[in-house]
Amino acid sequence: MLMKNAILLTLIVTSFSGFAAAESLVPGSTEAVAFVGGSDGHGTIGAGLAKAINTRWLAIGELAYVNSRAVEFGGNAHYLFPIKNPKFTPYALVGLGVFHSSAGRGSTSFGANIGGGARWQTGDNWGVRPELKIFVGDGSYARFTIGLYYKFGR
Repeated sequence: MLMKNAILLTLIVTSFSGFAAAESLVPGSTEAVAFVGGSDGHGTIGAGLAKAINTRWLAIGELAYVNSRAVEFGGNAHYLFPIKNPKFTPYALVGLGVFHSSAGRGSTSFGANIGGGARWQTGDNWGVRPELKIFVGDGSYARFTIGLYYKFGR
């Protein structure tokens, strides 16, 4: 149900994208992101901060709660692919992650993050960001989220 609602929200918000200005990353600018989604049948909610390194690279740190029994922290880099439509920008992500579960006796896993997503610029400073991230380590998993981002420093 959560996944269906997230997809519906994405479709509604992106239907207004024809009214927005073109997206561009401003080196040194900061973005805030909030997201919801799922991972292996568990709900996920989280937030993060990103810094534009240049017009194509974002460095981002994220913190997420998974089913209220686990926490995930990731330090990632997003590479935004240049395409002709500046309101839609696909990206690839790589980074490092830590996953800590308090279920049972508790455990902590360290690993690599890989994945990708797309950014739909839906306003002058904000947009929608669906993303698929795969954590590769002990207890590997995939996570799909829908996020909203807001740009500061424009």
